[in-house]
Amino acid sequence: MQRLFPRISRDFWGAGAANPLRFGRFQPNTPPTLRAVDSTPPPRRADILGLAARQEKEMTMNKLELVEHVAAETECSKAAAAAAIDAVLSGITDALKKGEEVRLVGFGTFSVKERAAGTGRNPATGAEIEIPASKSARFKPGATLKTALNDAK
Repeated sequence: MQRLFPRISRDFWGAGAANPLRFGRFQPNTPPTLRAVDSTPPPRRADILGLAARQEKEMTMNKLELVEHVAAETECSKAAAAAAIDAVLSGITDALKKGEEVRLVGFGTFSVKERAAGTGRNPATGAEIEIPASKSARFKPGATLKTALNDAK
């Protein structure tokens, strides 16, 4: 006589992660009387995106956090720290616009790299397009920064 339901092994009902009753997962191949239905609602998309944003935030520092750090280190107001950071960034930007290098000994060098014009392809149509010449900023870390990053292991 053929069985209507597959044979349920002892491992399936054991204390392992495959136990549907332990974790409340729906198992479509089990008999209707043994099916487990999860009583908790699935996580909302907003919760999942919020978790990803929190995990990413742990790995980044934004300008506000940098201002707070500078204000704490120099014991000055946040407004003064923000003004100082803005002045440094605008100084670096102005120097790069002129085509100059900015060397901060121990930290690194900011420079401008010129990219030549070329041709590319539009991925949607396959038509050739002209890519204009452009400039981009480059950063090369200094020796002190490299050793500080590698000693942090």
